[in-house]
Amino acid sequence: MISMKNNILGIICTFLFAIIVCGAVSATTTTNFSSDGKVINITHSYVPSTLKTSITTTTKTGTYGNGKYTTVILSGKDNKGRNTNDTTLIYNGVVKSTTIKISSSDGFSLNEKASFGTNSIVIILSGKLNSTVTFSGNETGPITYSNGQPILKTGVGIIKYYVGGKIYATSKITEVCTYKNFNGNYLMVNDTDTTNTLYANGNTRKSIMTTINSINSSGTQIGMKISGTSSGTEKINNKIVTYTGKISIGTKYDPKDLNKYNMGDYKEILTSSSSTLLKIVPFESIDNS
Repeated sequence: MISMKNNILGIICTFLFAIIVCGAVSATTTTNFSSDGKVINITHSYVPSTLKTSITTTTKTGTYGNGKYTTVILSGKDNKGRNTNDTTLIYNGVVKSTTIKISSSDGFSLNEKASFGTNSIVIILSGKLNSTVTFSGNETGPITYSNGQPILKTGVGIIKYYVGGKIYATSKITEVCTYKNFNGNYLMVNDTDTTNTLYANGNTRKSIMTTINSINSSGTQIGMKISGTSSGTEKINNKIVTYTGKISIGTKYDPKDLNKYNMGDYKEILTSSSSTLLKIVPFESIDNS
């Protein structure tokens, strides 16, 4: 079941959700900017994970007809102290849907559902970054199946962020994935996400993030590396300034999670001819892994 969960996370979490829905400052997260705004460090206070996995299978007549229904539930608190409940429904060995719910004491919440069709996936999500910022979005993309496992090679998503009911920013994300066959299980080994964000005040940001999963011959994840680049424009003192940046994200091992390695601490170093930049937390730093 580890390989199946990795494949599902590769489709759902690595895309909008491990990369975009993250940046909320929480009680267990510390965000520090350098005085000129050009260095961003976001660190977490980690706790012992209490995640548990349960698997139930029954033969019955249900939504998809008569057959074998398997439900996989991952629940508990993750190593960042967030309440987590991931439920995956499998019919006759084929993944049909996944529902993800995450919440934390600071007010962050995420509700997300992925529905797998014959040749496409549709993901709908909504939630709160904190008490003032809400978001909603969707992703679509063509999929193929191998041994009941959905494989998404490309996908496009949109997330909109709101403050007080008014649009704050819109992000468009394009994902390109690479898979490898591990004894009949096709697992994602490389994922590149290009995110273009337009803020309501006219500021812009683009990032290209790459996640590389290390997987051994038995199909078990043994490591993960995340890095990227950024660029953008900001209006400061009625002048448009530009910047470029390098992003590095640590990884955190959780033996109780079906996806053994997840996003860790975030660091971004920006370069600009402007002496200062605005201190804005990037959406790419938000963690839903």
